[in-house]
Amino acid sequence: MLTVSAKQLKKENQKKGIFHTNEKLALYLKTRMLDYVYEFKYGKITEIADLCCGAGSLLKVFNDDAVKYGCDIEASFIKEADKNIKGTFKCDSIFNEPFGNKRFKYITGNYPFSIRGDGKAVTQQLSSPVEFSNILDSAFIYANLKALTEDGLCLLLGFPGILYRSGKEKVFRKYLIDNNYLEAIEEIPADKEFFDDTVIQTVLMVLRKNKTDDKITFINQHGEKRAVLKKEIIENDYSLTVNSYIEHLTQKEEIDIWANTYSLIASSIHNIVRNTEFIICIDECIDYL
Repeated sequence: MLTVSAKQLKKENQKKGIFHTNEKLALYLKTRMLDYVYEFKYGKITEIADLCCGAGSLLKVFNDDAVKYGCDIEASFIKEADKNIKGTFKCDSIFNEPFGNKRFKYITGNYPFSIRGDGKAVTQQLSSPVEFSNILDSAFIYANLKALTEDGLCLLLGFPGILYRSGKEKVFRKYLIDNNYLEAIEEIPADKEFFDDTVIQTVLMVLRKNKTDDKITFINQHGEKRAVLKKEIIENDYSLTVNSYIEHLTQKEEIDIWANTYSLIASSIHNIVRNTEFIICIDECIDYL
């Protein structure tokens, strides 16, 4: 059972957009990373970074022979990560680019969701070509992308709002799509076993800089997938919501059920009308006789 102080800490972290990654989710993200490594024939993971690492849950599940890098603004988290994981950890903001010009081939991350800040200041800080919203999801994504090597692979867990919110966040999606940085968008179901302190739906954004096609793969929480041409996404006003491109079988069945129900109701009404007309006709015949 959580103590009062532990509960209060969790509440404070949630206000900051911090949701701790438990081992089950960390292992799931590792599996997806390895799946993409195998798909693109990237070879063994010899080093990996998490630039919003917290206590290092996402890094801990990778093999000990991989060189690990992490940073976080919470000193207590970094102290814990440094104690339990062999690697290089820094107490600093991702926006300060704490590892300087070093670039990483593999990046994993569960950055703080939808926290607010000075988007314009962070834009200048990161020398971004597009201005960030004061909701800083785009800034976190860009900072990770900037730290990625040209042949690298980045998997980031995020809040679904990044897929559809308007304004500057839409402009940022356009930047990602026009530059062909997006490999895939995956729905992660709202699973209480994935997060210790909340039950929310999340999405996995897969980024690469050296893509050779102009398709983005969408995968829903049921495992159904579809590769969508960039042209279709542009025509859909740069929306990246998964259900815009994949219609789940259950949705189709529900539509069919309603269509069949409507048809039965219409048929019943038609029969009632016909029977009523027949009765009226009989009554008129009786009156005539």
